[in-house]
Amino acid sequence: MTKIHTIKDESLGGVLREYVEVERRASDGDYIVCTQDGDQNGRFYRKGDVGKFLYFSDRYPSIRVKFDDDLDGIREDGECYVGTDSFSVIEPTDIVHIDGTRYRLVDRKAEVGEKVLIVNPKHTSVMKDYNLGDVFSVSSIYVESVETDSPTPDKADKLRFWDYEYRVLVPVTATDDTPTVDGPTVDTRHASPEVIDLLANLARRVTSLEQQLRDTQGNVEKLAEELETKTHELGEKVEQVSANVEMTIDDIVTLDERTQSEKPFFTTFKPTFYINREVSSAKLLAEAFEALAKYERGGARP
Repeated sequence: MTKIHTIKDESLGGVLREYVEVERRASDGDYIVCTQDGDQNGRFYRKGDVGKFLYFSDRYPSIRVKFDDDLDGIREDGECYVGTDSFSVIEPTDIVHIDGTRYRLVDRKAEVGEKVLIVNPKHTSVMKDYNLGDVFSVSSIYVESVETDSPTPDKADKLRFWDYEYRVLVPVTATDDTPTVDGPTVDTRHASPEVIDLLANLARRVTSLEQQLRDTQGNVEKLAEELETKTHELGEKVEQVSANVEMTIDDIVTLDERTQSEKPFFTTFKPTFYINREVSSAKLLAEAFEALAKYERGGARP
């Protein structure tokens, strides 16, 4: 019978998730479970203790493990060596525990009334009302998103998120209680250790690439939304500028019509003087200034 271990999955925001033991070599990021008690230089680990694989020892047949919980005898940093014959690799399944109920994570469109678990929050920086590991009940569905009436007082009245941001929570029944390992798996019955390691690493790589693809899709859709918003704002600004330009042109035309009907402020003229040699220069200059002043008051041309 498959051995199941329930631990907190940080990739789901700390939600309890079922893991199963698999027969393969440990690799980066793997969780392991101790299969027997051990003592490494006075630091103890016990059968059933769960930790994260760090690296293989270069000197001894053991691995370095970072344990999740504070265990008696483990160093302050939670790290300890575990013999290579004293652990099994465990992989996540699609079964989670929420409020004491087992649910299967299903990657499909949610229906009204179903519960969903947030597994890939991309717009929480905008909405500021949902996070990794949050659970909601769906109240409305749309083409590429769903909406929920949040029952939590500190949340918004309604939240909407994209389909790639959640997984549907389907209650596990008595006839459907077999967990499925999350992602591709490897049949180890007829393969050498080298082939097993290669296939296991490829399976993990495929899972990682699928997650990256979902992340990229989310980023593209977010950029598309932002571009549409900016385009709309730019269109409004262009319309406003066009309206201002038309108003300015109307003002210029009106001002031009008014100035053409009014007397100009300045008129160029050439004053004519009849010089009498018997009159002094001072008197001639005084008469010239008097003629100019008279013209400026609207008098006759000198």
